[in-house]
Amino acid sequence: NMSIISGSNNSTVFVSGDEIGTIYIGKYSQVGGVGGVGGSGKYDKVIVKLIDQINGPILKICGSHLKNYFFLCGDISGAIMKLTVNSLLAAEIKTVANHQYQVCDMDIHKNGNLLVTCSNDAIKLWDIKLDGMSPIHTIKTEVYGLCVAFHPDKSFFAIGYSDRRIRMFVLEQMNTVVEIGNIIGSEFGEISNVVFEKSGKYFAVTCYNVVYIY
Repeated sequence: NMSIISGSNNSTVFVSGDEIGTIYIGKYSQVGGVGGVGGSGKYDKVIVKLIDQINGPILKICGSHLKNYFFLCGDISGAIMKLTVNSLLAAEIKTVANHQYQVCDMDIHKNGNLLVTCSNDAIKLWDIKLDGMSPIHTIKTEVYGLCVAFHPDKSFFAIGYSDRRIRMFVLEQMNTVVEIGNIIGSEFGEISNVVFEKSGKYFAVTCYNVVYIY
């Protein structure tokens, strides 16, 4: 799994994780050129192996760029870890939250303050703080969430469930979450991913070799 963030000074940082719990951190800097065209690039890579804190495969990584780069990693034990990377690629990681079961998927809102996570036990919405995270709302259903995506502009998100349905939820005032509709997302098997188009007007659902666009 990999997450890529473009930051200031024409630099891009990526974090990827593998099946044995190794996290790779890299940075690419553009030198010269206009709009990413022309010029040369400098690439640096640091490998961070976190044997004491990673309990197995890194299942999901998502990132945001606020002051420093930070990434949230979910593993097979249900742990959610915050990885902070500075401009020199020095990294710090700590566990900030947990699910009872493995983290299937998660997404950060573009404001950098909200995280939604999927696991077999529940869907959880979190308030991201400098020193950790605090839970805002928990959604429990008889079926479990497999994948999730925030709308790029508004405070609602789509979840693909194990019953092949897509459910939409909106975050209202007082930190309450309300279901605003659901549709059959797939006729051929479990939903593997949901993603919004950049404008937020369309979203796509994938299942095996089929892609649905709404």
